[in-house]
Amino acid sequence: MKTLVRKMAKSTALLALLGTAGVAQADATFYNVTANYQGYEREIWLTAANGFAYCEARGYRVMVAFTGVCGEDESAYLDHVFGTTTWIPRSSGSRNGCYPLFSSITCR
Repeated sequence: MKTLVRKMAKSTALLALLGTAGVAQADATFYNVTANYQGYEREIWLTAANGFAYCEARGYRVMVAFTGVCGEDESAYLDHVFGTTTWIPRSSGSRNGCYPLFSSITCR
């Protein structure tokens, strides 16, 4: 009987330890990164805040990696409004430069 009690105690301790560790969520990589604005999918400005908001909107905690591309002059791309679920357009202007946009985001 003592042996059975010890085995049960060890099993309970192991289950408690596993329970506190939780299950790690796998990384997920999203390509062609866009958000919806007034019924249309639009590309997103490459900023840390936008990347984290994109991941959080998909049920992940953090952005862990990304790739970027250059957007075009005189176009509008989306910025996230901090503390909300809202995205708003911001113009790229016309300075003939590289306007950084997300190409892919990896979330964890």
